[in-house]
Amino acid sequence: MTSDSAGIIFRAAALRQLYSLTCQALSPSYRIFPVRLLPVFILFFAGSASMAGERTLRPEGPPPAYPIQEVNLHLTRQPGNAAFPVRRISLSGKGSATFERGEEFLQVSYSTSALVALLNELYRIRFFELPSQYTARYSVFLKDDGMIATSALRMMDAGSTRICFAVTGYEKCVTYGRDGPYDLENIVNRVFDDIEKQVKQK
Repeated sequence: MTSDSAGIIFRAAALRQLYSLTCQALSPSYRIFPVRLLPVFILFFAGSASMAGERTLRPEGPPPAYPIQEVNLHLTRQPGNAAFPVRRISLSGKGSATFERGEEFLQVSYSTSALVALLNELYRIRFFELPSQYTARYSVFLKDDGMIATSALRMMDAGSTRICFAVTGYEKCVTYGRDGPYDLENIVNRVFDDIEKQVKQK
């Protein structure tokens, strides 16, 4: 039985119990507790049903619990110009990070506390609900028959950034260009600054 099915069954049982208690409370011939306590019971059962539904995150999000050792974050900067190298950073929940720039490959430390702080930043900006692609530009035009049509222009030679979160059985990637999302770009900038600073010190 899935957690969603269990939550539905729990809520249905709670509503049946609430209905039974309400009928008994309002019946003069079979009043088992004062009517003034009825709101307390309603709040209790409603809260219990709500908690049962919140045990899982949104369908497109990661699992509600997962081992830190299985977490991997991959960040890639595509310059859009062959004269500049691609830069990649991979963060591991095992306490390490790798930095790649062209043929250069270096490994540095990255604490689990720093990784948890980074994950909290991604949750804060609702990263797991973002579209997977921001590199296409959309516009509309009016056709001869009076219909509005949509066109998409994909900037193939423009620079882009791709960030992927991966844990066993789940992956979420977002690719974006120079137009944002800016909250995500600020997070990515801080990660690259931090790792590149460590690389320079080696």
